[in-house]
Amino acid sequence: MTRFSLQAATFVGALVCSAFAQAVPVTFQITGTVSTVATGNVYGLAVGETISAIAHFDDSLIAPSGGSTVELGTTGNAFGALLSFFVGAQQFSANNDADYLGNVFPIIDFWDGLFDGFDFKAEAGSNGALASFVADLFSFSGADGLSGSFDLQSVSITPYHVPEPATFALGILALVATWALRRRSQSALRAIESNRV
Repeated sequence: MTRFSLQAATFVGALVCSAFAQAVPVTFQITGTVSTVATGNVYGLAVGETISAIAHFDDSLIAPSGGSTVELGTTGNAFGALLSFFVGAQQFSANNDADYLGNVFPIIDFWDGLFDGFDFKAEAGSNGALASFVADLFSFSGADGLSGSFDLQSVSITPYHVPEPATFALGILALVATWALRRRSQSALRAIESNRV
């Protein structure tokens, strides 16, 4: 293998490996069970029914050891990420949080890579929220006596893959270029050998 071919192969290997080393978008999901709520409540929920939360963000925000926080506000480290709470007939998103526009924003905490609680507070009539809802650490509460807790056993963090066309195309281009250079160098070697005979 010529020196140039070796360099080209190294470049392609680095390119391919760097694509796998990048952070991965993930979907975080958890459910919770209603323990108390008044009949005829604004959520349309009854005791024993479940609520859920779903978030999409970059897994690089979750440290494998120690504490880490996914900050979903306008100045947070996960700005643009999605967070939704599905509470019966009501849905709340990150921008419904009372602090969304400030420096204290809705967050999802992790410890040693595991879910460690929410900090979310929506107030009826504020930031587009139609009802009140609070998710604090592992519990939730709201209007009409709503309260309950999140089921830590239901936590799911799964990657979702969004193809990056530019990276894929660049990798294919590098492979084609390596193949063409290899073929060219083999042709040159054959020409040199045929001239010797």
